[in-house]
Amino acid sequence: MGRVEQASTIRRLAVLSYAEHRVMVMLKAYFDESGHSSAPGYRPFAVGGCVAPLERWEIFEEEWKRILARFDVKCFHATDLAAYQGEFRDWNDARRKEFMGILVGLVRQYVARPVGAVLPLVAYRRLTEEQQAGLVDPYYICLQVCLEGAALEAASLPEEERVEVVFARAPGLVGKAADLFETFRGGGHPLGGRLGSISFASPADVIPLQAADLVAYELGKSIEGVKERWPMEELKKMNPYFQYLPYGRILEGF
Repeated sequence: MGRVEQASTIRRLAVLSYAEHRVMVMLKAYFDESGHSSAPGYRPFAVGGCVAPLERWEIFEEEWKRILARFDVKCFHATDLAAYQGEFRDWNDARRKEFMGILVGLVRQYVARPVGAVLPLVAYRRLTEEQQAGLVDPYYICLQVCLEGAALEAASLPEEERVEVVFARAPGLVGKAADLFETFRGGGHPLGGRLGSISFASPADVIPLQAADLVAYELGKSIEGVKERWPMEELKKMNPYFQYLPYGRILEGF
């Protein structure tokens, strides 16, 4: 696998700025991962989520809860829905498509700023041991893109604006996320000063993390070599800067 091919192994959903806002808007970003960074084979690993002002999240949460109640669902989980398991084991394709269509519509209407990165693990493992050691973990690669995207949202706002970040709590990843966040914020990135606090929660308890799960899952599916799924088409409409992350930047540690 050459450098040209490797250049297309990571994609990113960058973010647009809230240029029209010139007051404190209290930005919050929610992120979740899809896949496992230690998984064998080609399967991709992704981290994705959304950034929006707090007032939008408050409306979004109420609408998302209303839709869950309408479909008699306690907690949305993209993998369960795709596999017709858990709460969705008795569903049919028509009901699944209707449900997903409404949820994606809510994200487009109230959030409108998806952020994320996805990496095929087979490409990562084709790097030399020295390169892999320098990058630490696929989770770090994707997470750095997400933190940069979240910080960019605040960068176009007044200097005092910060973005608060919430991650889905996952075994083995909390410590990694916290360490990278503090490094990023403490001078490891030019935009690190735009990050506020970090916290961890369960998607079952924090509704916006369910939207993050949706984005992360669709990012992972976007590079599996199949025809583009319509949810990703909708997410790309929300963000025209969907693009490949240059391989050179990966080796430079962003």
